[in-house]
Amino acid sequence: MYILKKKYFYFDTSVVIDAIDYEASGCNYLDGYMVSIYPIVFKPINFDSIFLFKVPRKPDGKPIWLFATESLKKLLESLSIKGIKFEDPKI
Repeated sequence: MYILKKKYFYFDTSVVIDAIDYEASGCNYLDGYMVSIYPIVFKPINFDSIFLFKVPRKPDGKPIWLFATESLKKLLESLSIKGIKFEDPKI
């Protein structure tokens, strides 16, 4: 996609994984809705074949958070792809 003559890319994924250990994570609620999680603690899942995934929101299951695995980060670095910023999740 081009916007003002600059080329942009986007990521999309159809893999939705209930990967967050909500009981071990620091979930904060307001009026029954989760408003933040810090720190995020993931369930022990084998992410070897997963590069990019969404985590569903409770209770309706709609994906709202997009995460890249360490293996995707290493792959992009090995290909010398520049301009992608990875951050530790602080939701």
